[in-house]
Amino acid sequence: GASRGDQILNAKSLEKRGLCRVLMQEDMNASSLAEEILKLMIRQKYMLPGIRRYRSENLYSQLEEEDEIRREVVSLERKAEEYRRSKSGKKRKDQIRKSKVRKK
Repeated sequence: GASRGDQILNAKSLEKRGLCRVLMQEDMNASSLAEEILKLMIRQKYMLPGIRRYRSENLYSQLEEEDEIRREVVSLERKAEEYRRSKSGKKRKDQIRKSKVRKK
């Protein structure tokens, strides 16, 4: 595993980038811990409110949305086909009527 020295270097590197706060064990007590927690809370609440929290992609909801769209498309295709059939049926009836009228 990583030595204590490597862990400290990694932690300080992350702290420089603003990704964490480092509290050295020898410098930590109840008061310093409470102070750092309070600083983090203030920073999060007032200094960084516009930064969006990390969100993972919810692939399940994307699949559900795709499935819902697919079902809607199928439904619309079915309705369009029924409409076409009803229109062609009406045309046939009109043609039959016209041919009967011409025969008379």
